[in-house]
Amino acid sequence: KQKTAYEILSGLVGSEMCIRDRSSSDNKEVRTKTKILEERHKSQLPDISYDLDGDGIVSGKDLLLAKRFDKDEDGRLNSNEKRAAISALKNGYEDEFFWGVEKSGALRGHRLLQKRGKFLNAENFLPVTQTYPK
Repeated sequence: KQKTAYEILSGLVGSEMCIRDRSSSDNKEVRTKTKILEERHKSQLPDISYDLDGDGIVSGKDLLLAKRFDKDEDGRLNSNEKRAAISALKNGYEDEFFWGVEKSGALRGHRLLQKRGKFLNAENFLPVTQTYPK
């Protein structure tokens, strides 16, 4: 039986006991809380390949759009995925989304409506005409 810290030296206190109680085969790296939080933060940052507008920063808009083209869901866009995303953006893919909807009250720049299953803003009522039979 392996002796505990209490049996080895009764004068050990607190963290000294924890360190001495570890087995010698337990060679796990001891990390500080700061180091753990830094690693967690870094792991949650999106890969720079998600930067679709080329400004060097992955904005919320870049992240939302790029995730839709990350087919293998590995957290980065490969060359084919990025090419498809850029091509879709040039063809108006971004226009399928409403941006700035999280703003409310006086900060909202436009009125947002839902009519016949289509989302409309005050400047563009054309999509609702597509819902009527021809």
